[in-house]
Amino acid sequence: MGRLRFGFKFALAGLVTFALLLYLGSLQVYDLHHRVQQLMAQRTAVGLMAHLVEWNKVLIESRRIAITAAPGDESVRQRFRQQAAVVERKLTEIEQAVVQAQPWFDMQEPTRGLRTGWQELQKNVDALPLNADFAQKAFAAHAPEYGRLYAFMRDMGDRSGVSLESDLELFYLGYPLLNNTPSTAGIAVRIAAYSTLNIARGNITPKDKVFYEVTEARLSDTFGTVENMLGQSMKASPALEKRLGQNFATLKSSSKEYLAFVRQHFTNADSISIDQTQAGQAAQATVDAAWALVEQNRLAMDDLLTQHITQASFQRNLMAAALALTALVSVYLYIGMYLGIHQGMVQASESVRAIATGTLGQVPQALTHDEFAELMHDLHQADHALITMIAAVRQNAEGVATASAQIAQGNIDLSVRTEEQASALDRTAASMGLLGKAVQDNTDHAHQANNLAKNASIVAQQGGDVVNQVVETMKGINESSRKISDIIGVIDGIAFQTNILALNAAVEAARAGEQGRGFAVVASEVRSLAGRSAHAAKEIKALINTSVERVEQGTVLVDQAGLTMSEVVESIGHVTALMADINTATSEQNTVVAQVSGAVTQMDQATQQNAALVEEMAAAAASLKGQAQDLVQAVGVFKLGQGSNPPLLRR
Repeated sequence: MGRLRFGFKFALAGLVTFALLLYLGSLQVYDLHHRVQQLMAQRTAVGLMAHLVEWNKVLIESRRIAITAAPGDESVRQRFRQQAAVVERKLTEIEQAVVQAQPWFDMQEPTRGLRTGWQELQKNVDALPLNADFAQKAFAAHAPEYGRLYAFMRDMGDRSGVSLESDLELFYLGYPLLNNTPSTAGIAVRIAAYSTLNIARGNITPKDKVFYEVTEARLSDTFGTVENMLGQSMKASPALEKRLGQNFATLKSSSKEYLAFVRQHFTNADSISIDQTQAGQAAQATVDAAWALVEQNRLAMDDLLTQHITQASFQRNLMAAALALTALVSVYLYIGMYLGIHQGMVQASESVRAIATGTLGQVPQALTHDEFAELMHDLHQADHALITMIAAVRQNAEGVATASAQIAQGNIDLSVRTEEQASALDRTAASMGLLGKAVQDNTDHAHQANNLAKNASIVAQQGGDVVNQVVETMKGINESSRKISDIIGVIDGIAFQTNILALNAAVEAARAGEQGRGFAVVASEVRSLAGRSAHAAKEIKALINTSVERVEQGTVLVDQAGLTMSEVVESIGHVTALMADINTATSEQNTVVAQVSGAVTQMDQATQQNAALVEEMAAAAASLKGQAQDLVQAVGVFKLGQGSNPPLLRR
């Protein structure tokens, strides 16, 4: 897309939008047109229904002629052939109507079925002998054709869409027309024809009663469907109720009367009590009412379809006209927008080219009030700003050149002074280096003295620890001697008690006489041993007491040595702390001197860099002077128009 020009992009966008609009609108128009076609097909089917009803009537007459023939009456064949010609003519009209309905729906195949069935019916009836079974067999020969006729109606309802209509008003009015109401007349005619056979035969068999019961139920169900669907249609539409109400009421009453008549004279009767004329008159009222309702139903359906067709056609034509008008307006708007945008873009492009070539003050006035007018206004603003800026640049460029020359001269002077300052800083840096070396040596000596003091403190501390251990050991020995003395005292007590016990034992032995003599000897020995033990214990106790006194004296001396050693350790600790303070102060002094030396060195380097920078600034100032002159020449390219300060444009 980036390679396409604006006109092609605009045309492509318009074409896509127009195609989408045309597609969506065409879908709506197609749906409405399709709806018109559906309604036209249903209206055609309703029109074709008139031909089918007429053919049904003449087919009923054909069957009536056949079943009322007397045995041996040759004239019946002539009457049947005459009626067959009428049936043939009506069938031809149906075929022509089917051909005309071909654009809406195809009923060719079912029509050929009607034609084939009718030809077969004629052939079968002509081949029947005029005997007593002629009427019964002729009745049976007509039955398949009636089945094909009603199947034709139902098939036509499906193919034309009447039976599948989504509009309930049309569905409830059209479905009975093609299905139930004609079937009501057909069932009544079938009952009448069958009753004619019974009257001609003169009896009613159980099989006949079953036929009447089944057929009565079919007639009741069929009319019930008609009553339900047409009843809803008439209930929803007062106009339709006014149009169909009388015929519907007539069919309802006549069908009830006819069903009662059939039950009385045939279903529940054991013999025939009426003639064929009475039976035919009773059925004819129901048949006539059914055909009258079919006709009014058909006309009402045709009118309703005409209204729907008119409405749908109007909507279709209105949608088509709106689509065409929308397309024309869209094309007009797209062309107008393209021309307006293209003109604005051309003006903007020419203005930008003029500004690019240096021609200012040539932006034209905008003739519109859209976004491109705002763009042209912005270009006016930009053009004015450029004129003002370039005029100011011209005015200030020479001032810049003069100022740059002055800056260059000042930089030269500054360079000379900076070089002198750098030389002085070099000498200062050398002196600071010597001072730093002396301070560093002093720091090293302080470190060594501090280390020696720390070692002496550690040795004194270790000596103090040893003396403390000796004191503790002497205290332990003293405590042990005291415990030994206590133990000897206990031993002395035990010897004393042993002596007392031995004395008691000797007394008891003396009392015992001869029997205690041996025990007295033992007690005497025990007393002797106890005495020697007590004497030995006294000697040991005296020795231990002497030892305890000497240990206590040693303990006192050791305690005094420990106190002296603690004072020595404390004094050495003070010396060590003083040496640490001296070492810390010396280190801080060394650090400060190093920092001062580094600062002087950095100042020296910065001064040298400043000198180099001043030289570069001098060169840059010279270059700036040349560039300012070039700028004056470059700005001179712009043409500022009538005046250098045009008035500011306002929106």
